[in-house]
Amino acid sequence: MFKRSLICTNLNDGLTRFTDYVPQLAASGLEQIVFVHNVPLWQEGSIPHVDQEKVTAATAKLAKALIKVPTGVEVKVEVPSGRVLENICELITKYQSDVIFVSNSAKGNIQKTLFGSNLAGLTEKTSVPLFVLRPQLISTYREDELALRSQNLWRYLLVPYNGGEASNYLIEQLRDCLTKYGKGTTEKLCSVRWWRIAVNGRN
Repeated sequence: MFKRSLICTNLNDGLTRFTDYVPQLAASGLEQIVFVHNVPLWQEGSIPHVDQEKVTAATAKLAKALIKVPTGVEVKVEVPSGRVLENICELITKYQSDVIFVSNSAKGNIQKTLFGSNLAGLTEKTSVPLFVLRPQLISTYREDELALRSQNLWRYLLVPYNGGEASNYLIEQLRDCLTKYGKGTTEKLCSVRWWRIAVNGRN
């Protein structure tokens, strides 16, 4: 279904586990897999600068993805510094990504629960579909379970839908993918509409 992925991780959300399952991700149809971790600029002193120690540590942690790369699959590791949303958007353009893996650990109102702060900002900056994964779920999978899940990423898709322009665009994109690549591993596509509800003046 999707071919070119950007896997964005904060290193604590469980998405780094996918570095051990590149062959399985490739079996799901992915031909390009880019692991991304954004390092904030070091703020000590008068001029912010790159925290090279954290960049090196993150690069080493994600480099496991480069060990077992199937023929015909491209795997990259990117560890930029600075503003996370700008950096992700630049990488989307650089790699022409058609799906973005992100985690969601936000708590609060329904919009933040669905999208989180950075996720909400990302939805405003790109039309590329976001594949949102719950850290609690990814972290608790056994090795064989995650291997199987990685091979069947698109079998069942749950799509939040609010009737807006962006939601309609996403549905059309998914339909185009299914038409272009065939149903393949996608057995069920479910769209769930949600509303913003005010209770006692609060959302």
